Amino acid sequence: MNTITGVMDQHRRKAETRLKYRQADKTQVDTIRGTELERNTVVCKGGAINGICYVFNPTLLTFYDAQNVCKNLAPNAKIVSINSSNLHKRLVSLVTEGGKKKPMATWLGGTIKKASWEDGSEWRYSRWMPGYPNIHTDKPLCVEMFGKSVSSWTTADCHQMRASICSYPMTA
Repeated sequence: MNTITGVMDQHRRKAETRLKYRQADKTQVDTIRGTELERNTVVCKGGAINGICYVFNPTLLTFYDAQNVCKNLAPNAKIVSINSSNLHKRLVSLVTEGGKKKPMATWLGGTIKKASWEDGSEWRYSRWMPGYPNIHTDKPLCVEMFGKSVSSWTTADCHQMRASICSYPMTA
């Protein structure tokens, strides 16, 4: 009888220990969930590069409608600005799915009237097609890629319908 009681006590202690660990794990998970980190982390709905999420939207929209779509994706989301050759290449790959799909005219986050990126970043890189930017018009012009060339940038009336790329930081 002592042997059976001893075995039962041993199993009970193991079960109690497992329960304590589960409760401790749950408390730790609850604590992590309540941290500033979780509240400020944003899910990337596209491809992430250096803490920035990039989402290609193939739906044809005006530049202004594309801005609104981006704003609804995440806090601080804007139409993409491109500040390096490396980022440009990666975004070309995003739009063409690594060369598997034909590129389509795609809005970038630049406007010619302001000569700036919509996200306020500095204009440090460009990939203009020869003869662009064409600023001899009173219409608002926005920057696009794949408009007339494989990956060079051109300008188009902001009311034209294009695909777009949104970008936003992975933390809010």
